[in-house]
Amino acid sequence: MSVGSRRHSARAGDASDPVRVAVVSQQYPPEMGGNASRVGDTARQLAQEGWR
Repeated sequence: MSVGSRRHSARAGDASDPVRVAVVSQQYPPEMGGNASRVGDTARQLAQEGWR
């Protein structure tokens, strides 16, 4: 799964600046269920790709 890279972000500025994102959800780990699992997986993937 690839959610994009920092160099393709729409925001202007120095490429060394971390791109920030807020994840808002009613279900978030450690809750059980598909939605909580997907939110957690997406948050981990964003962090691996340099988002903060």
